[in-house]
Amino acid sequence: MAANFIVSPDEFAYQRNTLFAVEVLDPVSLTIVRHGVRVTAVGLKREPIVSYGGRFVWLEEKDGEEYAWPTRLIVDAGDLPFESADVVAPPRPANIPKATQEERLARIVLQPKSSYAFRGGDGVLAVQGRLVEDAQADPKVPVVGASVRLRWQDADSGQWRNAPVQALTYQFGEFLTFIRMPPLASPVVNAAGLMSVVIRVRRDELRETTPFLVPQGQVSPTVQELDWSRLQRNVNP
Repeated sequence: MAANFIVSPDEFAYQRNTLFAVEVLDPVSLTIVRHGVRVTAVGLKREPIVSYGGRFVWLEEKDGEEYAWPTRLIVDAGDLPFESADVVAPPRPANIPKATQEERLARIVLQPKSSYAFRGGDGVLAVQGRLVEDAQADPKVPVVGASVRLRWQDADSGQWRNAPVQALTYQFGEFLTFIRMPPLASPVVNAAGLMSVVIRVRRDELRETTPFLVPQGQVSPTVQELDWSRLQRNVNP
């Protein structure tokens, strides 16, 4: 996923001819990823410079009389426990020399793989699973490319809340989805301190699991096998 973001002024103080910059983010630890990744801006010929703050910076270049501008941003995560990313670059500013920092910058939030090592202090609830078309079939056919998101129930209002980050199912239908609970959140928990969640899946329609219990702030020890054919239908968006 990509979004505009703001870089502190000193980031550009020594890069007078900066054209564009990318920040790569670990969504679990909320830290910048600068080592072990390769970032490519399709449409730019130069290689990026890694700034002191860990951002990938491209200097100005021209395509004929016009300033060059990237069309896509590709992050090769290599051996890191993240999925690689390929996203559309932010829109080309109307006047590049006078473009604001926000117009020149993008943030790419990586998606953790199932091999991501969550730490006890992360304060993150994570659920691993696998999505198949029909769990009763032989062989089971994995569902690839579906969007998966955790939801939790607020104890004060009774409403179900979406985790901000969505995961995708990959080659064997596997996924790792997580939520970092807001500081003042009051989730529904049982007497043993287990938290009630559902997993929502989006393909051509929305479906979701029935509520189930997981330990707060930990990786669930149970790998969820989701059967697309038996997930609840007609769920509210």
